Amino acid sequence: DTGKLYYVEPNIRHIESSLQLPSDDFRMWLALHETTHVFEFEGFSWVRPYFNGMLEEYFGYLKEDAQLLGQGLKNLRIFVERARSGDSGSSWIEHLMNDQQRDLFNRMQTTMSVIEGYSNHVMNAVGRDLLANYEPISRKFEYRQAHRSQAEQLFAKLTGLDMKMEQYRLGEQFIDAIATRRGHDLAVRVWEGPEMLPTPEELRNPL
Repeated sequence: DTGKLYYVEPNIRHIESSLQLPSDDFRMWLALHETTHVFEFEGFSWVRPYFNGMLEEYFGYLKEDAQLLGQGLKNLRIFVERARSGDSGSSWIEHLMNDQQRDLFNRMQTTMSVIEGYSNHVMNAVGRDLLANYEPISRKFEYRQAHRSQAEQLFAKLTGLDMKMEQYRLGEQFIDAIATRRGHDLAVRVWEGPEMLPTPEELRNPL
């Protein structure tokens, strides 16, 4: 379906209250990020089918794995072998995947990093000009992220939220580097087609 924006009002009010943020500027800050997502998915015809195709493939793998587990404990050895063969630096989610699933997962992560990173880049670039309280809002979010409790850090690892935060960081770092060195006209070319998306290695080390 065509894109729609949904905001969870109780969550927004909670963040405003806990971080003591100015309501109008904070909501504009959020809207800049989310509206850029609409630009990404609606402005380029390949993005939605490409992303949906990866999701459908991913859920197909999940269904296969669920069927294996439903056939009895004997199939647990399959997942044990996967965990043993995985990269020691990978997340626990990746440890339970086979090679095909990891390849797909990496493509999904890279795509999401560019989607989130480009939105953050635009939010920051435009927000500085539009919002009087842009800098205080950004500083408070950076401080909140850097000073999570041990319980929050554990929750992030168990749920995969830490990977989401890494998507924001890597994607924004990549887009910022390209825009700074070569200009925004080159950075926006990531939306020309899936072949323009960076590899995981390029994402971590933009040239």
